[in-house]
Amino acid sequence: MQEIKKSKMLRNLSLTEPIIVSGKYFGIKLLSAYDFMLCAKMSDNLTKYMTNEGFDKSLSSKIGERACIVAMCLYDEKNQKIFTDGLEVLKNLTSENIEFIYNEYDKLLKKIVKRDKTINCILENIKKKR
Repeated sequence: MQEIKKSKMLRNLSLTEPIIVSGKYFGIKLLSAYDFMLCAKMSDNLTKYMTNEGFDKSLSSKIGERACIVAMCLYDEKNQKIFTDGLEVLKNLTSENIEFIYNEYDKLLKKIVKRDKTINCILENIKKKR
C-alpha cells in the first residue's frame, strides 16, 4: 500500500512546463524511461505505416519520432494527454507546430539536466567542506 502511495506521489510531482500553441495553453512534461520506450515503439510503428503509404523512410523516421514525442509529452489543463499517438499528431498539427513543441520539449530537457548538474555540483562542494 505504501508503495502505491509513493508511486502516485512521484507522478504528481512530474514537471509540467506551460506553452502556447496556436493561441491555446498546454503543458509539456518530460518523458519517463518507460514513456520513452513506448515512444520509440510508437515511432517505429508510425515509420512502418508511413513507408507502406509510400513516404520516404528517413523522412518518415525523423518526422515520426518528433510526432511521437509530441504525442507523449503534450497535456491539457486537466493533465490529460492531447493525442493518443504520432499519427494523430500528424493529422491535427502543422509541421511548424510539431517542430515548435518538439523544440520546447528539448529546451525543457536541457534545462532540467543543467539544473541537476548544478545541484550535484553544489552538493559535492558541501560534502568537501564537511
